[in-house]
Order: sequence, then structure tokens, then C-alpha cells
Amino acid sequence: MAKFDIGSCLSVDFADIKACTKKLSAKLAAADVSKGLENQSVEIAKIAEIPGFRKGKAPLQMIKTRFASAIKDELKRSVMEAIVGKLHGKDEQTLDILNYKLPDLDQMNLKEGEDFNVSIEFEVAPELKLPDYSKLKVDLKKEDVKDEEISSQMDRLKHNYGKYSDCEGPVTENDMLEVSVSSDITLPGNASDEAKRLSNCDNMWVWVRDPEMIPGLNKAVTGAKLGASVKFVAEYPADFRESALAGKKVAYSATVTKIQRHSPLEDMDELCKRLKAANLDELKDRIRKEIENAKTSSHEYMLKEKYVEELCGKTPDFPLPEKALNQFVADETNAYVREHVENEAQAEEFQKNKDEHMKKIRSMAEAKLRRFLILRKIANTEKISVENGDIERELARISRYYGMDRKILEKNYSEKLAEHIHMQVIEDKVKTLLADRNSPAKESNKQ
Repeated sequence: MAKFDIGSCLSVDFADIKACTKKLSAKLAAADVSKGLENQSVEIAKIAEIPGFRKGKAPLQMIKTRFASAIKDELKRSVMEAIVGKLHGKDEQTLDILNYKLPDLDQMNLKEGEDFNVSIEFEVAPELKLPDYSKLKVDLKKEDVKDEEISSQMDRLKHNYGKYSDCEGPVTENDMLEVSVSSDITLPGNASDEAKRLSNCDNMWVWVRDPEMIPGLNKAVTGAKLGASVKFVAEYPADFRESALAGKKVAYSATVTKIQRHSPLEDMDELCKRLKAANLDELKDRIRKEIENAKTSSHEYMLKEKYVEELCGKTPDFPLPEKALNQFVADETNAYVREHVENEAQAEEFQKNKDEHMKKIRSMAEAKLRRFLILRKIANTEKISVENGDIERELARISRYYGMDRKILEKNYSEKLAEHIHMQVIEDKVKTLLADRNSPAKESNKQ
């Protein structure tokens, strides 16, 4: 039997539903459904293993009866593959598909002797008119390195290479203390070791700065001298990390048993030695160059952002695809909540003013989607693509930025992460193109 070509039998029609949304309607005629089922039956019969028969030798009618559901599912899959081919095969210059979702097999009703109809809604990129993106004008001067910035970096280095030394007090902010604490709380039997340590401990080291280890401790010990004892009441927040202490008021007694204070390294010869600089002038020159490089990188980044801002401002409005926007809103909501909702009070505020927050989130999502579609249009126009090397470099960057082991990142490589990386690479390449096309040096060469 000749192999059944579903693609050639499938009739397909495209229709506009609304802005950026189209519908593909496909039909496999009843006669072709029968041919398709027959073909799938024959294919399954070749590999079927049924007791009493050699592999591939069972009667075809037995195969049809025993594997009826699997035969239909295989035909459905074949139809779906043919539809995807039709979807991407239509004039790719005019059908710029953003997203689509195929129906589940169990949602499709396929019966022998009846036409098999399937429809899919999908979104396409909106038609948008780009301005001449080789004639963007932005004014952003790179900052010069200031003497105060060099001095500030010198102070940071002196602090970083300084040391802590014992002192008598009184305790001030940023001191390191060893304290002995005791409290009046009776913890439940299943309390963690950390909760027990926070309740009673003979040698607890604390840093007198936020965040506090025990609420109210820093204020209580500030001004105390070595050996002094203080009393205070700690009010643990309801969302405190240790549930045995969360929401509790606990009376404490604390004794300062050691005070250590940080002092910066003031010996410049020693500082130069540790940093492997021949002298102070060489060290300052190195600092100046580091700041200069950082300013150059920052200027290049901000310049690219300015070009994108100018480009978006000059691009006429266009409709945003609904499903793509919903996904951007969902992603923006997750990011917004992670940044702004860190405790119970903030969660209550978010719920109370949810409509206001969601309006803000939607506005940000619309701006990001609009920006993405504009840059994507340029990428398509310029035939900018994402190569394997681009993905590798972006994975390495993400690994460094988040301090995540590369193997763990690759193991958890998901469709969502792949989509994010693809978008990021496209955006970076287009921004580089805009900066190159509109650089002042390029204008000078034209003249």
C-alpha cells in the first residue's frame, strides 16, 4: 500500500478573527479519514506483538479492533503535523506567527465515515510601520572620571583591607559583638536549633546593623561598654523565619562579652603592596582606568537604550496581540510581586489596591511588548538570527549573574527560559545594530 499523504488531502482555509488573530480551519474528508485509518492500521500491524502470532503477522481486523483508540490518535497526530506544516508553509513574509496552541487529542472527535474538522486560532505580529532607524538622534555624553570618585574607591579599598580589633566600647553602629542572651520564652518541643539559639545563647556573634538578628537588640546594646548587661523586649514579626518565635513578644537579658571595631587600612604602602601596585600613583591610575571602563560600558548601554526609546517614540501606534499581551502581563505580575511583596503587610496592601497595581503592571507589560515587537520587526527586516553560540554566551552570562552552576542551569533549561534567552539575544543584537547605524563616527564618515 502506498504511503498515505495527509498533507495533500487536507483542505485548509485561513480567516481573520480580529486584530493580530487569525483562524486556520482544516478538513479531512470522510473518504480520506477512512484511508488514513486504514494506513495507520497497516503501520501499527507491522510492529504489533499479539500472543499467538509472530510480530507483524496478526490479522489486520484484529489490529483494528484491539488498537482502535491508538489508531485514531496516530491519525490525529498526523493531521496535527500536517496542519503545523500548512501553518508555517503559508507565505512566511505575510504570516508572521507569534504563537498558537494545538488542541489536545482527546478533545478532537474523529469518526470513520465522517469529515474530520479541526480549527486553530493563532496570533501574528501586527503590521507596523518602522521609522528610518538609521537616522535616530540622541544626546548622551559620557561622564568624565572625577577625583571624588577615585577618592571614594580608595576609601572602599582601605575599608576592605582594614581589620577588626578588640575595644572597650561604647558600642556603635557596625561594631561586631559577642553577647550572651537569655529570654523568658518557653519554646515548643519541635522548635528548631536556630530558634533555641535565638532564645538562649552564651556566645552569639551579632553585627550592629540592619537586618537585626533579634528585634530590638541593636538599639539595646548601642552605647553599652564591655561587660555591660541590658534588658529589652523583642517583638518578632508575624512572618519571622522561625515559626516558634513568629508574632511573639519576648523579654531578653543580654551581656556584652566582646566588642570588635573595624578600622580601615591607612598605611598606603601596605595597601599598594596588597594590591600589587608599585606606588600610590600607579594604584590611583589603575582605579581611574577601572572607573573609566565602567563609565564607558554604562554609556554604551544607556546610549543603546536611548536609541530604542527614540525608535519606539517615533513608531506609530499599532494593535497588540491579546494572548501575547496576557503572557507579558503574567510575567510582569510575577516580577512586580517578587519585588514589591516581601511580607504580610505588603501582601495586604497589594490586595487592597490590586486594581491600581494591576493597571500599573498592565501599562508596563504593554510598553515591553510594544518594544519587543518593534525590535523583532527590525530583526526580521535585517535577517538577524539567534545562533547556538549566542545561546551558549547568554547561558554563561545568566550563570555568572545569578551565581548558578552551569550544569544545574542547563538541566533546568525550559521552554520558558529558551524563549527568554531568544528574546534577549534578539534585543541585544538589534540594539547593537541601532548604535552602529547611528553612531556619530558613522555620520562623520558619511560626510
